[in-house]
Amino acid sequence: MLTNMINKVILNNKIHESAEMFLADIHLMGEDEVNNNLRYFSEKAKDAAESILEEYIFEVVEKYTSGAFALTDREKLSAFINLSNGYQQQMLDWIKAHPLEVKETSFDYPKMEEFSQETNTLSPNIIWGTGTLVAVGLFIFTNIWIALAAEILTLVLTKYQKDKVDKQRAIGAEIQRKQYETAIKAKKNQLVNGMIEELEKWLDMGESASTSILSTLSVL
Repeated sequence: MLTNMINKVILNNKIHESAEMFLADIHLMGEDEVNNNLRYFSEKAKDAAESILEEYIFEVVEKYTSGAFALTDREKLSAFINLSNGYQQQMLDWIKAHPLEVKETSFDYPKMEEFSQETNTLSPNIIWGTGTLVAVGLFIFTNIWIALAAEILTLVLTKYQKDKVDKQRAIGAEIQRKQYETAIKAKKNQLVNGMIEELEKWLDMGESASTSILSTLSVL
């Protein structure tokens, strides 16, 4: 008996919608706005994946309790709907054991030396210290997406600092601004597409767990 299949097209569409809403103009945002929008995007991606898996679980429950493949064997049905260790509870336990978490991490970043109007010069290699940023991202299997969020924040801050300096000296500023904007957009696309890929893997794992549980309960 075939089980339901998780529709990952919905995940893809929802995450792209969230990316368009929160990250479309990320290259034009300031530090705080970028971090807030990365948080919102991560939360939306997390909610999308979790809701898809939860809906899948409910569909499976309905299929074997009141749907076309409703269990007629009382013993199997009783085991399937058992509140302590039935199908639904085991799937909820799986989600608890494999959580999606929006996390944040602090990291240091270099701060550029201010442009000197007196000498009209600035060495791009000189830094006078470091500041601290907090990057927010979605933890799926590793912290790779949090690290990528930190890279995006660093690029945004560097662009902001260079824009501030370039307003004063304005030599080659437009070319460099475009380079930073391109780099930020590329990192954003890497974040969006990479998270979709990993969340699809997470859903695949959930679907495999479902199949295994159904087999254990002698439903399949």
